[in-house]
Amino acid sequence: MSKKPPKSSPPGTPPPGQLPPNASVHKPSPELNPLKETVIPLPKLITPRRVSRSFHDFIEPGHVSIRPADFTMPQNIPKVIARSRVEQVVVEDLRPISREEDERVAVSVLTLMRPNFLEQCLDSILLNTTPLKIVVTNQADYSNENMRVLNKWKDKPFVHYRVNDPRKWPGPSRAQVFELLAEAGYEYVITLDDDCKLLPSAIDELVKAADEHPEFHAISGYLITPGRGDERKYMLGGIKVYHKDINKWIYRNFVWTSGVHETEYICNGFRLIRLDPLVLPDKEFTMGLTDFDWAANARSQGLRLAVCGEAGAYHKFLFVDGEKTALVNPPTYKVIRRNRSEIEKMKKRFAAKWGYRI
Repeated sequence: MSKKPPKSSPPGTPPPGQLPPNASVHKPSPELNPLKETVIPLPKLITPRRVSRSFHDFIEPGHVSIRPADFTMPQNIPKVIARSRVEQVVVEDLRPISREEDERVAVSVLTLMRPNFLEQCLDSILLNTTPLKIVVTNQADYSNENMRVLNKWKDKPFVHYRVNDPRKWPGPSRAQVFELLAEAGYEYVITLDDDCKLLPSAIDELVKAADEHPEFHAISGYLITPGRGDERKYMLGGIKVYHKDINKWIYRNFVWTSGVHETEYICNGFRLIRLDPLVLPDKEFTMGLTDFDWAANARSQGLRLAVCGEAGAYHKFLFVDGEKTALVNPPTYKVIRRNRSEIEKMKKRFAAKWGYRI
């Protein structure tokens, strides 16, 4: 059987794999899809033995912290500093916080990459009778799941929604909220981590303790957290103990007990702070030790701290259809929180500031 002769190419056709001499090469502009480069696949989460399910069992795959192309910033933000190539607005959100006449209390919640925790956290704040303002600060997380939760809440009349873009460290972010609340005339601010779910009337109990004990400048509650096979219940404050073998002070939280008790320090997770006098978190602290530093600063000014055994919250438990499940943080959040070089830098700053190592 004879083979067919190969087809001849038209005159002037370059060899295969080569372009004509005068051909123009089209290179797609990175401006056409600037967000495409920022989508990072999430690593597989390895769950510790004591945790039954992963955070990502409850959210959509591909959860990433990028701004959608059609996202619009909150209105009336006065100062836009710059725009990057991907149209990521750098915002200094200094809008004043409005206060209703009967509001003495504001709850400050910073949120990043934990939308399911955030939703139950905000829901639990409403299980109180104290008139209050909820100040929600979005740390530049524009994922679909996070915005689904925030869009349900940010326009409510008792919510003041803020954006830190790019995100700030917790210390300077909380300091800015404290300043805005003090200017608005609030008496108390309650800091609440977005992975905490308050027990019913927890805020009412904390405010009651503050009203009945004016000698204390700040009072924290207690947490119920996952333990090794069971739950662990402890106060968000305690005393520091010196360990001469390692030449360090160790902060030890009190075990849970009822009543109001004086402490040497209190923690960020769920605490009430008086706004007069105004004691701000150190804006130079980036991560880690911010609560210990704030407590040391308050005590250096002669202010007293306490814990309250009647005001509690669940920590790192997700409640779905009545089932309570212990969860871990998403891997992307852990990358931010476990910056060891930054933590070591803050330990040195703490030691230089207060004269002892922790």
